[in-house]
Amino acid sequence: MYCRLILLTSALVMPLSSFAVAGESASEADPDTVRCRSVRELGTRIPKRVCKTNQQWAQEQEAARQAMEDRNRSSQCTDRC
Repeated sequence: MYCRLILLTSALVMPLSSFAVAGESASEADPDTVRCRSVRELGTRIPKRVCKTNQQWAQEQEAARQAMEDRNRSSQCTDRC
């Protein structure tokens, strides 16, 4: 669970190319196009190659963003601060 949280958090930091920007070709904006990235894992210096569709990368980024929002929301002080 801890490694998964770190992986999701690192997805926020990594620049993602799954979003359409000016000058992007149609295949880069296509949600079914497969993209591969090197992901560093704790405990090893060798990055792991992970391939997913643009849609899966976007879903992972959204899940990481939501997890950080939930974590920040739950850690806010209440009346006892």
